Order: sequence, then C-alpha cells, then structure tokens
Amino acid sequence: MSGNKRFSLAIKIALYYLIFGILWIIATDILKEKLSENLQILRIIELSKGIVFILITSLLLYIFAKKNIERLIISEERYKKLFNTHQTVMLVFDAHSGKIMDANKAAQEFYCYSYEEFKNLNIADLTILDKKTLFSNIELVKTGKKNNFQLKHRLKNGELWDVETYCSFMELEGQPIIYQVVFNITDRLYLENKNKELIEWFNTIIESSPLPIIIVDRSGNVEMWNRSAERVFGWSREEVIGKFNPIVPADKIAEFLANLDKISKGEIIENLEIKRVNKNGDVLTLNLFTAAIYNQEGNIIHFIGIFQDVTEKIKIEQEMFHFKKMESVGRLAAGIAHDINNSLTAIINFSSLIDMKTKDQEDINSYAKQILLVCERIATITKGLMTYSKKYPFNPKIVSLNEIINQALPFLQKVIGERITLKFELDPDIRNIKADIHQIEQILVNLLSNAKDSMPDGGTVLIKTCETEIDERFIIAHNYGKKGRYIKLSVTDTGTGIPDNIKNKIFEPFFTTKEPGKGTGLGLSIVYSLVKQHGGYINLYSESGKGTTINIYFPATEDEQSKEAPILPNIKIPEKLGVLVAEDDIMVRKALKHFFSEIGYRFFEACTGKEAINIYKENMDQIDLLILDIVLPDISGFEIFKEIKKLEKNVKKIYISGYPMEMLKDFDSYDESAEFIHKPLTVISIKSAISRLFNGS
Repeated sequence: MSGNKRFSLAIKIALYYLIFGILWIIATDILKEKLSENLQILRIIELSKGIVFILITSLLLYIFAKKNIERLIISEERYKKLFNTHQTVMLVFDAHSGKIMDANKAAQEFYCYSYEEFKNLNIADLTILDKKTLFSNIELVKTGKKNNFQLKHRLKNGELWDVETYCSFMELEGQPIIYQVVFNITDRLYLENKNKELIEWFNTIIESSPLPIIIVDRSGNVEMWNRSAERVFGWSREEVIGKFNPIVPADKIAEFLANLDKISKGEIIENLEIKRVNKNGDVLTLNLFTAAIYNQEGNIIHFIGIFQDVTEKIKIEQEMFHFKKMESVGRLAAGIAHDINNSLTAIINFSSLIDMKTKDQEDINSYAKQILLVCERIATITKGLMTYSKKYPFNPKIVSLNEIINQALPFLQKVIGERITLKFELDPDIRNIKADIHQIEQILVNLLSNAKDSMPDGGTVLIKTCETEIDERFIIAHNYGKKGRYIKLSVTDTGTGIPDNIKNKIFEPFFTTKEPGKGTGLGLSIVYSLVKQHGGYINLYSESGKGTTINIYFPATEDEQSKEAPILPNIKIPEKLGVLVAEDDIMVRKALKHFFSEIGYRFFEACTGKEAINIYKENMDQIDLLILDIVLPDISGFEIFKEIKKLEKNVKKIYISGYPMEMLKDFDSYDESAEFIHKPLTVISIKSAISRLFNGS
C-alpha cells in the first residue's frame, strides 16, 4: 500500500467519525424535541457545542491517524530497505500457490534472476523437489511443525547448489505468505564431507595400523581402541570403551596420570619404555609415543598413545647379547686352551719319555706317572674350555643316560665327597638320547661340584631321570621349547638355594657367588652351553635356604644304542721314518724331537711354514712324514702341504693344532679328511695317527 493511499484512508476515517458525531447529535436533539418544546434555545446551544466538539475531535483524530500512518510508512520503508539490502538471500511467496511475491537483491544475485523475473516465478521453479513434497513441506511450516530444510536449489543457469532454508508463516493483509531465508551451504557441505572423509581416513589408518593405538580422555577413559590393541592386549573394544585404560596396573595409575599431566603442559613423550599388563596377566615391554589432541579452540580433549611391543625384540637382544658374550668368552677360552695344550704337549711327551726310560726306577717312574695324571686332568679342563666355546668336536652317539650315570658313579662319588649323600632315582624305561658321552659326564661333574659348594656342612644330592613331554602348556609357561618327548635329568640338592635377585644370572660366564679364588664362574655356564649344543633345555627351581633343583631336557630318540668298537691294545708303527715337524712352539718341537729320536726316527724341524718348505726341498729323499701345525706365523699347515705336494704327490701328512678342526674350516686348502691330532699330543695319539697312515689301522 502506497503512502498516498494510507493518507486518504486517514481522511476518510476522520470524515466518517465527523458524520457519525453529527448524526448522533441530531438524533439526540430530535429525541429531546419530542420530549420538550421549550428547550429551543438550549437545543441550539447544545447543537453548537456538539458541532464544535465534533469538529475538534475529528481534527484531533485526523492528526493522530496521520502521524501513525506516517510512522507506519517509515517503518515499512525501513523494512523494505533492510529486506533489499540484507546480504542474506530472502524470498516471500504465496503460501497457497507458491508464487514468489518478493525477492531481495541478495536473492537476485544468488539465483541470477531480476526482480521482474522473480515476479513470474514459483517457488517450485527454484527447487528440485516434486510439487507434492514441496507443498508438504509448506504445510509443515504453516502448522509450525518444521521451519528449516536442507535441499538443493536450481539457479537460472541450471546449476544446483546446496542450501539451508528457514521459513516463517504469516498473514499479510489477509493473504497467507511464507517468508523464507536461504543460506548457501555448498562450501560448508563440501568441507563437512571432506572432514568426514578425513575422519574416515584417519580411522582407517588407526584401524589398519600394525601398532596398538589407544585414545583416552583427560581422565584416562578409553575412547578409541584399534584392532592391534585388541590383538596385543587381549581386551576387545566393547570391553574397554568408556572405561579406565585397562593396561595400566593399579601401581602405575599415578604414573600414568602424571604423564597425562606432563603432556597437558606441552611435553612430548616419545620412545618411552614402559611395562604394561595384558588381559592374560603377561607383562609386556612397550615403547610409548604419545601426544595431546586439541579442538578448534585450542583446548586438549584427547590423548593418543601409540605402542610398540618390544617384548620379543628385547628378549632377542638379550639373547644376542648373551650369545656374543658367550662367543667372546669362548674365543678367549679357546685361545687359553690352545696355549695350555702346547705346554701340555711338551710336559706329556717329556714325562712319557721319563716313564719309558725309568721302568726299573720305581720312585722316578711313579713321579712321571703322577705328572701324566695331572696332565690328563689339565687336558680335561682345556677340553671343557673348548667345549664351552663350542669349538671342540661334538661327537654325539645314541646312548642311555642311565648307563652314562652308572658308569660315571665312582668318579661322581669322588667329586661329591664323603659328607654328602648321593641318591639316585633312575627310570629304567626311559628312551635313549643322542649325546656326547664325555660332555654328559662333564655336565654331571659341574652340577655336582656346584651342589657340593652349596652344602658346606653336608647334605643330600638326588640325581633323577624320567621321560616327559614338552607340550603347548610347557612352552607357554616357560616361553621356550619345542614339542616332543624328552628325557629329563634332575639334580636336586639340599643346599643354601639361590636368591631371586641372581637367578637370571646363574648361567652367565664368570658369574659366581663364591669368594675370590674359590670359583671361576664357568661351571654352570659350561653346562648351559653343553645342553644347548645337544638341542636341549635347562631351567632351575630354587628357594633361598631350601635347596635347588636343576632340570635338563634332552630330546628322546627311538634309535638303538651305538655299539662301541673295541680298543686295540697294541699300536704298530713303521721303523726308521723321516719326520718333518713344522711347529712354532719351541717346547713342543723339543718334546717331539726327543720322542721321535727315542723311537729311531730321523727328525727335521721348522718354526715357520716357509722354512718347512725349504727344509723339505733340501731333504726330500729323507722325509717320509709331515707333521704340520695348522696355525703358524706366516702360512698355514694346509698351505705348506699344498706347496710340498707339488714336489711329491704321495707324501703323507698329519695336521696338529691346539684348536679343534671345527675352528679351522675357514683356512685355504682346508682338508677335512686329513689325519688330525688335537693337542695336547700324547705318545698314543701320535702312534695311532702314524699307524693309520702307514698301516691302515
């Protein structure tokens, strides 16, 4: 309605009021005239007053109406200006037909229609909804059940944009209309979809991660728990969501919350090694990487923890460290044994010569025999060192563990002493094992020696054998083992026991609880090494003050026991041979020189490989046998023979070394089939080798 029309309306209202007042007064006057004819003058006066009153009232009413209409005009113009200049898209359309009645400039710019074009459009032209759905929505607005909708609107160029509309129903001058505010949400929906994709991508990464990932709130309650967390820790997602982090044991809760507090203050925790417990109660060693998650306002709302299970890795590292330590000690032991064996060779051979020459001198001969016995004991020690280093030849045979124990009984009684009672519980029905007899004997000796030291005031040692099975439960309980049948050897003492704090060190080399000078710390580490060499397992049970039981598991076999060939009592060797010895240890050379001279052999000696080759070239016709130390300062015994063989193909040789042949495989020209004597050299070992070479026996 225009301003002029509204002004005319005000005039009409005033005139209508004026006529009504006059008619009312005339009617009143006529009534009075009928009532009284003497009131003529009074009537005129009252009529005049009434007319004046009505005129004044009409004038006032006119002025009042005009001001309100002007105010209404101003308000409408202000609304129109606000409607047209507002940046938000606004539409007004008929609630019955949907015909668009008004559209502001923002709507014209958004839809690309002019104002005149909008006047010819229906709201249905802007939406992709069918008319039934459209007017159903309009009905919802009219009834107040719903006023906002998300849908697509079509622009003039045919493009479809996502919009959100807010609608109000009202009546304007009796006409029902819908006032609609339209927001372009295309970019918002695009970002929301992108965010949704990012969240899905993030969740996919978390779920597919091979590492356990846990997200907790500020109180430590679990909000996310991926599949790897289920696998490593054992709890399902349903069991933990909304509950306090279950991997944190009660005694670590304070530490856990303190770490969350540190992260809240900006600290980053990475590669922190922690101990946590899984659902089965197993203690896991984990590397933890954790950080805070912030919302848009910069407030911490979550904490994320990424865990790397390094339990097995640390175990392997510890085993590798132990292996390298054992290997280093083994090399040291092998080197010591090599030097001792060289000296023993000289002592044994000189003592053997004294023994041979003093048969009629009982006192001197007995001294020589005692020296030889001592040398045998030292040789046993060096053999143990070599065995410990895994460099001594391993000669397994099918044997009965019970028979080995019974045959070693006299010696074991001497080891254990008179103050300790030795008892046996040997199962007669156990199967055989594949083992090196001498190494099994050494295991028994070392275990009994250890038991004896733990019982200074005497006690009891029980040696027990039985057949058992290592199954899945055993492997899970002990964290090692291979399924199968095993022969168990148990040695139990009633000694002082082993404190808990040193149990994990008991098989380490050089670890000992004995006073300085009373133990090497190699006894149980040698046992451990020998058991591993047999493919077995070892563990112990001990309580301080209640004794110790050491259990050893040897793989059982169905094979029959090996039959030992009888030892030949007489060794026959050729007479008057020529021998060239290449040996860098002067005492060994002297001992061999005396021995071979004593049995009538020609003797040639060299301390280096090149010297040996030159001596052979000069004395080829006088040398029948080469005795070559494999490890020499310049070239190896293998290389010496290679050069000499070019001069004489049929020359015979014996290799000697303080190192076992197993350690010598990396040498050039290595010959596994050659005759080999391991130091210390004895009269019997030398004669046996010569006999095999020349007599074939």
